[in-house]
Amino acid sequence: MMAKYPLLGLDLDGVILDHTEMKRALARKYGLSVSRRETSSDVFNDLIADEAKGPIQYALYDHPRRALQAPLFPGARRGLLELKRRRQPFVLISRRKNGRMARKVLVAKGLWGPFLDARNTFFVERKKDKDIMAKKLGVRLYIDDQPSVLAELASVRRRFLMDPYDAYSDDASYRRVASWREFLNALR
Repeated sequence: MMAKYPLLGLDLDGVILDHTEMKRALARKYGLSVSRRETSSDVFNDLIADEAKGPIQYALYDHPRRALQAPLFPGARRGLLELKRRRQPFVLISRRKNGRMARKVLVAKGLWGPFLDARNTFFVERKKDKDIMAKKLGVRLYIDDQPSVLAELASVRRRFLMDPYDAYSDDASYRRVASWREFLNALR
């Protein structure tokens, strides 16, 4: 039986989890003052010195306490509920290096079980691996917070960029959205 809707791929960090304020706090530890706009992943990665990237990424994604403190992206829970209500099939494809910690965060946020589980959650290493996984799974729609990731998703027909702080320019290869509500409306 064919699904009514094409398979949707979701990114975790910057789409479901919001690291804005934690990035700002961590940047201050390294003497940088960054605006919310500058916490957008591709922009932030260009601003941070190479020697600070490892410690900041550890604090955001792997530190036993800090990683669990990441709040949900505004509207994410309601958005996931709406996707389920619409019977929109979705998978999570994330570049989290520590899948165990990511699952702990999803459990702590109440998302593991009701929305995500071992059947629809996948962790890959590199940006281009997201496309390999998306192709393997048959993902036709994908939302990410990084234009550099969306550029790698050659097999995905419709791409969306979560850009709440208007950090990126328009691009013909994706549609920019500023919120989950805007994203859900764009899926119609």
